[in-house]
Amino acid sequence: MKYKLLAPENMSNWKIQFTKAYADLTEGLAKWNIWLRLSWFAVREKYRRSMLGPFWITLSTAVMVLTFGVLYGKLLGEKLSEHLPYVACGIVIWLFYSESLVRGCHIFITNGRMIQQLPLPLSVHLYHFVSKELITLAHNFVIIILIFMFFMKGVGFYAIYSLIGLALIVVNALSVALIFGVISVRFRDFPLIVQAIMRPMMFLTPIIWSAKSYPDRSFFIDWNPFYHIVEIFREPLLGNIPSAKSWIIVLLITFVSCATAFVLFARYRHRIAYWV
Repeated sequence: MKYKLLAPENMSNWKIQFTKAYADLTEGLAKWNIWLRLSWFAVREKYRRSMLGPFWITLSTAVMVLTFGVLYGKLLGEKLSEHLPYVACGIVIWLFYSESLVRGCHIFITNGRMIQQLPLPLSVHLYHFVSKELITLAHNFVIIILIFMFFMKGVGFYAIYSLIGLALIVVNALSVALIFGVISVRFRDFPLIVQAIMRPMMFLTPIIWSAKSYPDRSFFIDWNPFYHIVEIFREPLLGNIPSAKSWIIVLLITFVSCATAFVLFARYRHRIAYWV
């Protein structure tokens, strides 16, 4: 059996699958005008005929930020001018990443008809999905700007690290969403499992409570990858440099997820149209 796996024809099949997967990803990226228009149309269509339009996204997130920020700030005895910006940055990036994972499970499922009827690269649906989440993130980022302006909290040079962190988070979300999308199209219970896991993780991760205030909860900090993902975006905006540990962990997770996503996509790409 081992010799069969290493046979030249099998190696050739893998090479063909990898080549086709790479071509799909690059061709899909080149069709940016299609998935960008689809993303903007999807967001606009969702809030069609409403007074605020897509800014209902901003308003609903603002209510969430103010509720958790003020409530937990009072309960934990935190200074509001420090705690509210901390919560705002945490919730905004958490919503982007968690929604990317939860909704990423439905990338191919919700686009089943389009996949079966149009000769588009499958990666178009992946880029369409992530760009739509980035549009939502852009709307929510307005909350961070307003809160920083209200408390007259300046953003220093370290904010450049936040952009680097955001780019890393987007790549990570893209790869994990692809993994979840492929698994979910075959096993339809998987999206429910992901959703059940992500809901309590917001409260187990230092997003609305500060990690520095609870050093005894090191398990939920050191061994929580979501904490490090949030930190590389939030800390630079608050004027701090994220720890080297956070950078290393996120880089490692991103590398592993990208490699896994590519192999999984290459192996099962040709079956997705039948599974949907």
